[in-house]
Parts: sequence; C-alpha cells; structure tokens
Amino acid sequence: MIKVRNTQRKISVDLDVFRKQVGAVKRTLGRNEYCVGYWLASDRTLQRFNKEYRGINKPTDALSFRADIPYDLGDVLIGVQYIARRAEHYRVPVSHVLPLVVVHSLCHLAGHDHDHPGSEEKMHEAEGKALADLKELGLYHGEGIEDIYSTY
Repeated sequence: MIKVRNTQRKISVDLDVFRKQVGAVKRTLGRNEYCVGYWLASDRTLQRFNKEYRGINKPTDALSFRADIPYDLGDVLIGVQYIARRAEHYRVPVSHVLPLVVVHSLCHLAGHDHDHPGSEEKMHEAEGKALADLKELGLYHGEGIEDIYSTY
C-alpha cells in the first residue's frame, strides 16, 4: 500500500504519477508488498520536523522515518517547495527532480545508506537500477540531472 498526503498547495504534483513512481521503485527494491507513506508538505512543515529530528532549523527536500514493524517501510516527508527551488536551479521541471527524491528516500527506507564505508556504492547501484526502471516504464524523464544527489 502507498499512502500519499499532500498538504502543500504551492507546487502542482501529479499524484497519480507520483504513486506509480513509488510503486515502481518499491518493486525494483524488492519491497512491493511493504507499505509506505509520503507526506508532501510545505517548507514550514519540513523546517519544523528537520529542527525536531535533526537539530537543523531550515527546510530540506526529504526526511525519511523507518518503521519498526513488519512489512512497513516507514514514512517520508517531502519538501516540495525546496525541491522546486532545486529544480529551478537546474532549470528543469519539478517532475524531473521529484522521482530522484522518491528513489533516494525509498533506498534509505529499504536499508541503504551513504554514511558508512562501502555502503555509498551499494546505494548508488540501487538508485541507478531504480531510475533505469522508471525510465523504462516512462515514469522518469530527467535525463542528465541524476548528479543532483551527488552533491549531498
């Protein structure tokens, strides 16, 4: 199951496409039977949660929270306004950047990370496979911007 809540109103997001992207990435990661929740929220909401959980008093693109129960990956808060600014910086539509955030966040929820020696390469491999699958399904059109996440 994929739960999506959109409380921000400034940036248009095609929620049907978004759900298809999340579903495709879950399948690629071998987590199709798992539940996941996404909350598309404002800068203010992301800033509040970022401050509370990471001690950083500014908005961000995404915050992932792993679940501690079987067959539930967890929840992700998506900072759509933050992503829109990033897309503007790269001169691409939000619809080209949002799938990168979906892939990156789902990889984290599936247990991948980039904070330990050797784990970064495995995470990049998983992200590459997920993006390739999204492209093959016609759900990703952001050719050439995949390096956005190499800046983290």
